[in-house]
Amino acid sequence: MVEIRLNDVSQMFERREVLHQLTHSFHGGCVTAIAGANGSGKSTLLRLAARLMIPTSGTVETLLDGSPVRGADYRRLLAMATPEMELYTRLTVREHLAFLLSARHVPCEEAYLQELLARVGLPAEVLPRMTGQLSTGMRQRVRLAVVLGTDAEVWLLDEPGLALDEQGRALLLSETRAAAKRGGSSCGRRMNRRKGRRRMRASILRATLNVARKELLDGIRLRAGYVTMGMFALTVIAFLSMSLAWGTMDVRLASALLWIVIFFAATLQGERLFAEEAAAGTLLFLWIYVPAQAVLFGKMAAHFITLVVLSAFVLPLVIILMDAPLVLNACFVGTLFLGLWGMAAADTLLAAVAANASVRGGLVPVLLLPSMLPILLPAISLSTGGGEPALLGGMLIYDMALTVGASMLFDSLWIES
Repeated sequence: MVEIRLNDVSQMFERREVLHQLTHSFHGGCVTAIAGANGSGKSTLLRLAARLMIPTSGTVETLLDGSPVRGADYRRLLAMATPEMELYTRLTVREHLAFLLSARHVPCEEAYLQELLARVGLPAEVLPRMTGQLSTGMRQRVRLAVVLGTDAEVWLLDEPGLALDEQGRALLLSETRAAAKRGGSSCGRRMNRRKGRRRMRASILRATLNVARKELLDGIRLRAGYVTMGMFALTVIAFLSMSLAWGTMDVRLASALLWIVIFFAATLQGERLFAEEAAAGTLLFLWIYVPAQAVLFGKMAAHFITLVVLSAFVLPLVIILMDAPLVLNACFVGTLFLGLWGMAAADTLLAAVAANASVRGGLVPVLLLPSMLPILLPAISLSTGGGEPALLGGMLIYDMALTVGASMLFDSLWIES
């Protein structure tokens, strides 16, 4: 049985106390409604229960059959729906549901998705529609469909009847009561959790690939970020080429230009990795439903693929427009691969840091340059064809250390408690 305990919890925002020394226990197998005026702290209480924020004072504990549950283990027991959780507007309803439910290892066959929609009062015809085209009430039903699909042990619903008609509120009440009744069998839940952990270990790669696919789909359909990167690279190279009167550039200068263009174009896209989701309101879906390591490596893989495509665009421009005598051999390919790998790892980690910072503007480029110098300097040297091949080994070791360090740090950034 799940229990959430709040012990003398107080929460303040800019010297205003929203919650004052609240002590209460929420038990599994029952439905608890929290009522109050606007600004009285209802949403804050739910965020504290979800471990999305840390109380100013006091403690929030979660017990499962009497044993403490923390961090990622608690998130796997949790489902949440709140008006702050915006749908991925550039994904279809089918893609949105499949992405989030597959992260919880739920089979996403067409028949099951149609059944979920029917339970929240939506026809199967909405599956191929973009979520951004749905009405407010339909979007709320899709949020609730995600909650129902995960079959989680803890539901945290903020304004669940928002924008729902009478039929929708009746469906919500029926499903909530049914879930509370199912919460009485602790034995069955223990068996399912063991199976779930085995599935989680076996399919973390699939969750990572799903995050990468979502990132690439979103970027392709938006196009603005990719076009900005391409136009930046083209503009810089074209202006420098014209300033040289279409002459030949020194190989070391051409190598430095190549990596500088890639570096700054990468920061344009890197800053968006988490900031756009935070601004759009979709980051809460990732926090609640997707494993931390899948988020990190999925976004890192998508960013790496983007940088590979960018390099395939930039390299011919540098060679053709600047007549750069770059040596395109196996060493160059290895250097490019290791350089882009390190850039993607550093970009992803620092974008996550910036998303949690109170001051975000320009933070990623400022922090990225010092972390990338151990990669950029040998990369420039190796790209000329004159660097020591041993530098490749140094770049590989640094990339591996950066990736492992990002993996270790990301859990503490992503899961606050």
